[in-house]
Amino acid sequence: MILLNGLPLNPTIFPDGTSQVWQLPDVNSNNHIEWRFEHEGELFHLAQLKTLIDTTAASAGTNVLHMPYLPYARQDKHVANDESFALRPFAKWINLMKFDQVSFCDAHSGMATILIENSVNIEPRVMTPEYFDAFCFPDKGAQDRYTRLLDTEQNKKPFMFGQKVRDQTTGYITHYEIESNSIPYRIIHVVDDLCDGGKTFEILGQSLKDSRGTDYLYLYVTHGIFSKGLDKLMECYSRIYVKHIVGSYTAEMLAYIKDDRLIVQDGALIE
Repeated sequence: MILLNGLPLNPTIFPDGTSQVWQLPDVNSNNHIEWRFEHEGELFHLAQLKTLIDTTAASAGTNVLHMPYLPYARQDKHVANDESFALRPFAKWINLMKFDQVSFCDAHSGMATILIENSVNIEPRVMTPEYFDAFCFPDKGAQDRYTRLLDTEQNKKPFMFGQKVRDQTTGYITHYEIESNSIPYRIIHVVDDLCDGGKTFEILGQSLKDSRGTDYLYLYVTHGIFSKGLDKLMECYSRIYVKHIVGSYTAEMLAYIKDDRLIVQDGALIE
């Protein structure tokens, strides 16, 4: 979904599958465009929108783009026939639109602000339960990243990180080895930037219960895709905190929100 100054953009879709962005809902001298990513076809709608703004008197003002979730930030490796650095062409397309500022929240790759011109990566506020004993991060990189974002009180909590152990014949993660002291913490809060299918967090949660005798687990992620649903995750975690839902809300998500087990920080985005 694309919002222009808070109002949704509704492109016309023709029988041949092409689209037209026209009859803009609200154009000012200064425009704020928010792209709540659902699918990559919206990128062309965004390009049409910016072109239309540039042909009006509004082009003399300031045009800002905000993306709560930055698509392609996970595809930040070198280009080869078996993998693609998709963030690079995505950045080129955004740069061609010549926004005065581009912002996104907790981008997975540090390359984002290097490749996208006039860009700002907004650091999140990590949500936590009222009471817990320690933090756990899925890897050392996540620990280094998020411990510096914790506030003074949060930083008083002990923290640990996991090391993935893989089946060498399949490459699949079998369990996590937890790097920290041997103190058994009863309530642990897991923190990371993104949850897609959730299998990593299921395995990490089970490893914490098996190795630390943990009774209660909580999870915070900045971006929730939840492509495999929430039921399996909720078998492991008492509550999940998420800043932003990527895509549309499902009936399952809404049910867990109603039961106070899924807490969405950007709750105003719930339709």
